[in-house]
Amino acid sequence: MTKITIEIENATYQKLEVAAEKVKKKPDILIRELLEKALQESTRPWDTESFLREKGRIRSQSNVVQNATTPPSLESVCNALGNAGGPLLEVLVNQRRTEYRKSIGSSPKRRI
Repeated sequence: MTKITIEIENATYQKLEVAAEKVKKKPDILIRELLEKALQESTRPWDTESFLREKGRIRSQSNVVQNATTPPSLESVCNALGNAGGPLLEVLVNQRRTEYRKSIGSSPKRRI
């Protein structure tokens, strides 16, 4: 076997000793096993979607969403909000603007 030497902070080595004691191994053996495991796992290609899917954080989209190629129009969004019985989109936007202006303590500025 080939030997390698690494320099680590004393605090890090103390944490390593504690971790090694928990699994009843010598620190150098634990480091070798962790390094080998990390290298095996790094050979798998990772992207965000596959990582989240593996962790159970995302699900497959329905066929309807997958087949949708164009985003909804502003008119269809406004109609959907109106049909839902809520306020108009324009009212919601104006409320947000007013809240924002109050939070920063300024009045709307007019462009000339």
